[in-house]
Amino acid sequence: MWLRRETLVLLALDLALVWLAWWASFWLRFNLDIPVEFESLAWRSSAWVLLCFAVGLAIARVDRQVWRYIGLHELRQLAWGVVLGSVFSAAAVLMLRYPNFPRSVLLLMPVLALMLMGAVRAAWRTLTEHSAILDGLRPLLVVGTLQDAAQALRAIKGSGQWYPVGIVSPLQSEQGRSLQDVAVLGSMASIAEIVRASGADTALVASPRGSDQRREVLLQSAVAGLTLLTMPQPDEWLR
Repeated sequence: MWLRRETLVLLALDLALVWLAWWASFWLRFNLDIPVEFESLAWRSSAWVLLCFAVGLAIARVDRQVWRYIGLHELRQLAWGVVLGSVFSAAAVLMLRYPNFPRSVLLLMPVLALMLMGAVRAAWRTLTEHSAILDGLRPLLVVGTLQDAAQALRAIKGSGQWYPVGIVSPLQSEQGRSLQDVAVLGSMASIAEIVRASGADTALVASPRGSDQRREVLLQSAVAGLTLLTMPQPDEWLR
């Protein structure tokens, strides 16, 4: 099956980062000054390393990732691909019997590769989320504890219509904390001030049905001028 152009571009970027990590490993191994003979060795072995990492990343299906929605599962998948690539690379280098090859490079390189590839993905997701906000998504408050808000935030970030500006938590111990880079702005008692400060006119109630928190936000919403949304229950997804 032929790969799409976007997939090939991202794979090429990954391999460029692998190449950069390979050279950085030599650079660090020799205290920022690579001797000429080892520089030649790095050049000769780099093609094999790129081939081995391309195979490792393909086996781990890293090429199927959508960087805009990168998460913990995708990072685990990436780590598995890096481990496979590093094992294949070490086997290739040892089988080719390069003279005086610095084996510490084989240990440094996968760590640097994983750091670089993970950092680029994190930066990509941050930029796309920021651009989505600039593209006219509506601000939304999430009402509930951090535990309740965790699932709601995952749903919101994939909605294409809203972006979360803050969490309103009933628990005093959660004030000033944050979840997925969304801050807890205050409690239910200060929701009117939070609405004015955040510019949001809609709130998603993540608290469970029948809870005191849900009843309180229903009372406060009229005063704050909030439109309320609720999370569907698990059985409602199946209807």
